[in-house]
Amino acid sequence: MPVKNNRSLEMLLWCFGMTIFLLLASGQDFSQENQIQYFAKPGMQTSMLYKRNGSPPPWPNGNRVRVLPKVDTEGKMVPPSLYEHIPAKESSPTSKGASRKRFDLGWTVLNMHGENLKEIMKIKGMEMVKVEPLSTNHCLVVDERIPRNWFLTYPYTSLPARRALRLERPNSFHTEPKVEALIGTAWKLVEREDPDGLLDRFLPGDEIQFEDMDLSCHSDKESSKEVKRVWEWTHSYGLSIYDVQKDVSTGIVGRIILNEDDFSFTVNGKIKTNSDGGGSHHRYDGITKARFRLIQP
Repeated sequence: MPVKNNRSLEMLLWCFGMTIFLLLASGQDFSQENQIQYFAKPGMQTSMLYKRNGSPPPWPNGNRVRVLPKVDTEGKMVPPSLYEHIPAKESSPTSKGASRKRFDLGWTVLNMHGENLKEIMKIKGMEMVKVEPLSTNHCLVVDERIPRNWFLTYPYTSLPARRALRLERPNSFHTEPKVEALIGTAWKLVEREDPDGLLDRFLPGDEIQFEDMDLSCHSDKESSKEVKRVWEWTHSYGLSIYDVQKDVSTGIVGRIILNEDDFSFTVNGKIKTNSDGGGSHHRYDGITKARFRLIQP
């Protein structure tokens, strides 16, 4: 009996602590680093197909994956209530016409996709992976056994949250060599072909400067004027430049050819992202391009 009472008290205190944690995490604040970490197993993932063509891992594209936390870092078991989430549509009909509560299980991983996570766990012989929850249904993989080049370059979330999380937690993401080469550099416009005004809108001015996801645009004629943009580079789309707004961010995407002291940018698409992380990509067939020369420090 004393053992049972002690265990009951321990579970009561543990549940109380986790309740406080979940209340704090429910605000979806991805910028704060939590000390609570767990060992988890991969669960459900989306099922889009990606062509590998025999390429070795890690792969740049893949499907989102959820993980199921099993134990904390001290070896204590995790109750299912920690990772069960009732979705917006709370009930679904059964075969008998009745209704029952339906749960979404696990935390969505923001810095790895499912194929790379499962592959590196197989290579390393890992049964579970260390994760850190950021909210009631999101987490980061924080396992020291996984090299950073297996992580995503940008997290699976909306653009403003994507920027904030990458800047707050740089060690949880991979930086592509082309991105690394641009960060901290400044460039002077040499020539521009812009019949539809896309560059004038999204990449204005005569000089641009790249920081990690932030892009500053300046004009020689108006030295005090500075326009802020957000940029990303991915294997799938190339260079993306966004005009970030509160609810909807719009922008352009295109191919970049980066040389030692100059680069060219050719627009081939228009993009839009929503506050919930969704968005769209539309092909652009016009002739819009620019060439920039490196400003030596």
